[in-house]
Amino acid sequence: MKIDAKIREAMEQTYVNQLPPEIQAWSRESLMGLLQGASTMSNDWAMETVKHLAIVNGGGLAGAVAMFSAPTKFPNSEPAAAAQLFFLGLAASFITLCMAYCVSRYSTKTAAVAIMKYMNGLATASILLDLEPKWGIRCVWALSILSMGLFASGILFLTPFDGNFMHSVRGLL
Repeated sequence: MKIDAKIREAMEQTYVNQLPPEIQAWSRESLMGLLQGASTMSNDWAMETVKHLAIVNGGGLAGAVAMFSAPTKFPNSEPAAAAQLFFLGLAASFITLCMAYCVSRYSTKTAAVAIMKYMNGLATASILLDLEPKWGIRCVWALSILSMGLFASGILFLTPFDGNFMHSVRGLL
């Protein structure tokens, strides 16, 4: 988040005990509500994302197993290779879940510590800036993209494609 230099400078000089008591109480309530809301939204996002990644890759794995049982109906597909990719996609979605949980816990703990330091007068308001773990968020997004990429790759192994998309689709029907 980009913060104007003047605002950042003011935050670097402001301790909570310099504020009027009603502003201190409002700040405490607002910051704790923000912490709780951010933690809940982070956990919800992680669960919904991973749930959909697992459903998509699990469905692909089930389709590959079904195609593997009827090899004469789908002679140009490679269900064994597709099943491996879908399984790796499921594994990537599980790792995404673990990583998202760890990032959520880390960011919640970091934010709680920063809020407590600020509310107890041990740090200026600038401690509340830049609390999100950018490295963790990037890792979670990369793992999610990896899971979807493995799913797309698995689909390519299941779909016989001869250069004519409509002909290939009709061949599946």
